[in-house]
Amino acid sequence: MKFLLVLLCALLGASCYTFEYDPPGGEVPDMNEPDESEPDMPVEEMLPIITITLPRDNAQVTSPVRLVAVAADVDQNDISSGIVWLQNETPFKTGSDVTHEFPVGEHTVSARATDSKGRTGESFITFEVIGN
Repeated sequence: MKFLLVLLCALLGASCYTFEYDPPGGEVPDMNEPDESEPDMPVEEMLPIITITLPRDNAQVTSPVRLVAVAADVDQNDISSGIVWLQNETPFKTGSDVTHEFPVGEHTVSARATDSKGRTGESFITFEVIGN
């Protein structure tokens, strides 16, 4: 998980910070022990991770709207160039950084990416266009 965070920070050009956590009672969980609360998912079933960075979810924006996302597969490969943007399951743009004209009103769009093994991940945002 730490590697993925560093990868996303690098892709976004963002600064990443590390911090130490001292849990109540001073007992630090052994991170090498399996977490019994969540079932293990085989790596071959893990979907690509897509993170939409612009616009922010529930933002009010003007049109045209700039849409930006990053995508990585389970092997930490950048697959952002293959992002497909959809509204109501209808594709309207391809790429990690696109601009699109939307009419005034609320819109929900998704960013979808498929890795080299055919696994598809998706992320959604909702925003409101308040004018041009």
